[in-house]
Amino acid sequence: MGLFDRFKGKGNDFETACKIMGTEFLELYLNETNSLFENITELERQILAIYFFGMVDGLRQNSNVVSSANEVAKTITNVLNGVFQYSKEQSEAFFDSIIDNLQSKDPQNTQYAIVHRGLNGYYAWNGNDKKDVIEDVRQIYVMLNE
Repeated sequence: MGLFDRFKGKGNDFETACKIMGTEFLELYLNETNSLFENITELERQILAIYFFGMVDGLRQNSNVVSSANEVAKTITNVLNGVFQYSKEQSEAFFDSIIDNLQSKDPQNTQYAIVHRGLNGYYAWNGNDKKDVIEDVRQIYVMLNE
């Protein structure tokens, strides 16, 4: 059973499923790195948020929810705001930046590459390989922080 399937018939929607997945993702990262949210670097937070963008796309592709581009944009900016604690303005600008980078279709583009790893990460997460997902994020951080 997929993440979204757990919410069917319970009055929850795609955005709720994304917020729950985002919260679980961030909490596991913090637990695995023995960190507090306020102590992670801005680079870590951005990597987590960009990676999560890919996970949301995986959830969208594998749910029976048909969401418009505007609904997906609203969901992601709300999660960036509520879970990753970016301001509303920062969330919207960050979302636009990720979209611009995805449209480049350049696999050498860092954001593009992280989003696609996040998409693959969604399948691992949904397959209950959650620690592998966190390890993937940690490897990205180490590589970019060198």
